[in-house]
Amino acid sequence: MINKLWIMLIFLGISYSIISGRSEELSKFIIRFPVSTLDVLIPISLSVIFWSGMIKVASDSNLISKISGYFKFIMVKIFPEIPKNNKAIDYISANFIANVLGLGSVATPLGLKAFGEMQKLNKKKTPSKSMITFLLINTSGLTIIPTTILALRDNYNAKVNTELITYIFLATFITTISALLVNRVFNR
Repeated sequence: MINKLWIMLIFLGISYSIISGRSEELSKFIIRFPVSTLDVLIPISLSVIFWSGMIKVASDSNLISKISGYFKFIMVKIFPEIPKNNKAIDYISANFIANVLGLGSVATPLGLKAFGEMQKLNKKKTPSKSMITFLLINTSGLTIIPTTILALRDNYNAKVNTELITYIFLATFITTISALLVNRVFNR
């Protein structure tokens, strides 16, 4: 369904540009679009590759397990269905760390691994309470250092100001707390 919608929108856009006499602008856009896309994707991709590698090294060196040890007392309270020494806690902690660093695309594979481990504990086909809680925390994405946003802003030579970082932190903190509160209310 969505594929048909995109095709229709593209067709309408091309038709409108031809009818309105802007076909020259359209052809320039079509030629420039791949280059401008690469200008945006390369810095973000390099940032994601770097941080993915750092997370992998941290995981292989058991640093993630050690860091998750600091979060365990919080994780055990947030995810009471998951045993303390389960691998899911490590993946949830790594996902949380990636989100805190503003690396949403790095957090995704970690989140999928966490979900896989939680599904092993889940005996039914519907999501467990822990899975729903994790999804809410992951979606709200508490961010202290918005790395991807900073990389994008740097790519366009935008000024990096501390107010932006503060606002992003406050917004994600409020959404995370709200998600946990709403989750608690609906769990009861």
